[in-house]
Amino acid sequence: MVCGRLRDKLTCIALGVLAAISISACASSSDSNGPEAHFYGEWEEIPVSKADLNLKEAMPLVVGSLHRRSDTNFLVENFYLFTDNNGVEGYIRTIRNPGGSLPEKAMLEMRQARLFHAYARQQPEARQHSLDIGIIRGFPKRDAHTVGHYTTAPYPDATGSCFFAQIGFLLSDGDRSELPPGAIDTLVQATLCGDRVDEQQLVAALQKTAIAR
Repeated sequence: MVCGRLRDKLTCIALGVLAAISISACASSSDSNGPEAHFYGEWEEIPVSKADLNLKEAMPLVVGSLHRRSDTNFLVENFYLFTDNNGVEGYIRTIRNPGGSLPEKAMLEMRQARLFHAYARQQPEARQHSLDIGIIRGFPKRDAHTVGHYTTAPYPDATGSCFFAQIGFLLSDGDRSELPPGAIDTLVQATLCGDRVDEQQLVAALQKTAIAR
């Protein structure tokens, strides 16, 4: 895959991430990239209007495309691609368990800033642009089930930056009595880069994540 200008490179990387996720679809994952799962389903592009979360409305960016797949444990994974957004490009990946919760291990790991720092450093954008990861900040809690961190890493030439975020929620309204304390059923991972990245605006938008009605 050959990428040209910076904007083309960001889109190229995002598509490359989607392709890489597809290649590893039959592998299990229990690292900081998400909860343990076996994604056997093929990615399917769907209309943005059929999104299960309200990111289309919450985010200050236009969704270029949306892909979805599900796994054998009823997890649903979405990949939102953002392109040509006035200097900001990238993607958001979401994983949901609409009928239960994500593994407790995933929730506990998301509480550790050092693990998020390692996650940000591992992102293709951080490696390609040799980014120095900025200050790691925790998302303000909207309830006991909100967990996650974010950071902004500037480009070495000061022409822009990348925003990395990972946040979990408990969004379903079902029976919560048997769930562990602090359980989450939704994981949202964001990578957005460019010359007009507004950290505060993106943090506020991600905090509004909810089930689409």
